[in-house]
Amino acid sequence: MRGIVLKAWRFMSVLAAGGWLACAPLPLLAEAEGRPARDAAVQAGVAEAARLGELMYLYDQAAWHATDSMVEGFDQALTPLMRGYIVVPGAAGQLDTIFYGEVDGTLVEMARFAVKGSEVVGGGWLPANGRRPLSDEVLRLVAARQTAINYASSQQFRLCERTTPNTVVLPPDAQGTIAVYILTPPVANDAYPLGGHYRLEVDATGAVARSRNFMNTCMMARYGAGDGGEAPVAMVVSHLLDDHPTEIHAFVSRYVPISLMVATIENRAMWLVEKGAIRYQEQIPE
Repeated sequence: MRGIVLKAWRFMSVLAAGGWLACAPLPLLAEAEGRPARDAAVQAGVAEAARLGELMYLYDQAAWHATDSMVEGFDQALTPLMRGYIVVPGAAGQLDTIFYGEVDGTLVEMARFAVKGSEVVGGGWLPANGRRPLSDEVLRLVAARQTAINYASSQQFRLCERTTPNTVVLPPDAQGTIAVYILTPPVANDAYPLGGHYRLEVDATGAVARSRNFMNTCMMARYGAGDGGEAPVAMVVSHLLDDHPTEIHAFVSRYVPISLMVATIENRAMWLVEKGAIRYQEQIPE
């Protein structure tokens, strides 16, 4: 353990002299097996994890900031009509967050806000005569999220906090599969959950084709000041389920002010994950 921490610290010394490193317990590392970190397939997985992590972050930001704007102009008389929200691709690289309700048995747009990055750049509440039914594409996203939530409930997927989960629904891929992420939200000001996150893939027939968790424990990325009054600059975490960091590592790294150093146990590789970027560092010695 001490050797791993010292090597991790060597990686981080260029980032913050005098800072300190938080370290989660790491399993004993046997001889490396599986695909090496520089394998082309592993590197392709890294690129896809970074891409998905960025998408998740942008969709999460769009929902968050659009909700803030929606609440500002909310008429309480509309409460019985409201049913939920969904984020969809918008114009010029923006994302649109649609807040929808049910009117005469039909789901309709009640409000739409355009978000670019973390800024609401347009939109608002629609007048009663301007509410239009949700398109078939949007209805499919709404149905996919509900299907995923129902499946997670039936399988008793566990969150890492006693709260309502966040969800991120991505557009269909080339095969028509919709990825739905059910996420444990942060509840503390100085920690973000690394565990309690799930991906469910809803296929073109509307059924859950695949699902996975990303961590077997409820580990937290803690970045508050410790007993000595110093905040960490990095955290070392182990990852057992893949041979490279996942989109969850990339996603969470965009929300925490520390670097995540991910030790993938299968191939004994150390990775640096910062603000969504994933970089291989080197092999961990026995």
